[in-house]
Amino acid sequence: DFKTFLKSASTVNKALDIPCLIAPACPEYPPPYTFVKFPPVTYTYEIQKIIPSEAYVYGMKVGNEYTYRDLLYITLLSSGADAATTLAYYSSGSVDNHIQKMNELSKKVGLNDTYYTNVIGLDTNNPYSTANEQLTLLKYALENPTFKKIFETKEYIASSGDKVQSSTAKYAETLNLDTSRIIGSKTGYTGQAGLCLIGEFQSNNHNYYFVILNEPITNNYDHIRDALKLVNYYDTNYNGVDVTMFNANNYGEKGFVDSNNKYVEEAIVEVNYNLDINA
Repeated sequence: DFKTFLKSASTVNKALDIPCLIAPACPEYPPPYTFVKFPPVTYTYEIQKIIPSEAYVYGMKVGNEYTYRDLLYITLLSSGADAATTLAYYSSGSVDNHIQKMNELSKKVGLNDTYYTNVIGLDTNNPYSTANEQLTLLKYALENPTFKKIFETKEYIASSGDKVQSSTAKYAETLNLDTSRIIGSKTGYTGQAGLCLIGEFQSNNHNYYFVILNEPITNNYDHIRDALKLVNYYDTNYNGVDVTMFNANNYGEKGFVDSNNKYVEEAIVEVNYNLDINA
């Protein structure tokens, strides 16, 4: 059981406080007006042993304590399965309980073609979703100020003093690419989903959100390169115009194919004025 206390958003303790969204039980105090403070939690062998060997881990050490803030940054920036599993375990009592809550929330948000079977994004037990629904989920999550701040962070120093770097920034260093135009992002990959990237950029004073799925898994990291192609395309072709969405199977005519001249499965850019990119 957690000892918690509530306070108004105007007096938030910025070092440890986490929005009420992650609290086990405080639905009568909806965010962003109410915050809950949790003590640090311990990464245990019990948690470590349930993480599949094929999952990417940040490298948390058994017996060490981590704040919820640390765990959120490690999960979102580095895709650490150890942090995501620890969050699920402590916030919901068990990983299975957390998966149930994920699916309940997805229905609440209106995701009818999304189903989660684990908390770390693996193909295990056939989870599924679509680019359009991941975009809906991103927009919902960005309404939470803590998520938005973490999503748009490139580097974080954990309470232990360790540096946590966003995967997009890390890939950019490896490839010598400038990804500074990508405001926020989350990478991922599995054998079935390929390389994936969801993110946000700004062009001509408008914010755009994109989802890229099923890029070939290579050391060229084409999901990052294609995101930069999107930025350049909108800089060049849509000065002050908002585009609603398009499917990557159609956008080859506009020059958006991956470096192997194959279409990615699906990509969506969502903005305001309902102008079809293919019109």
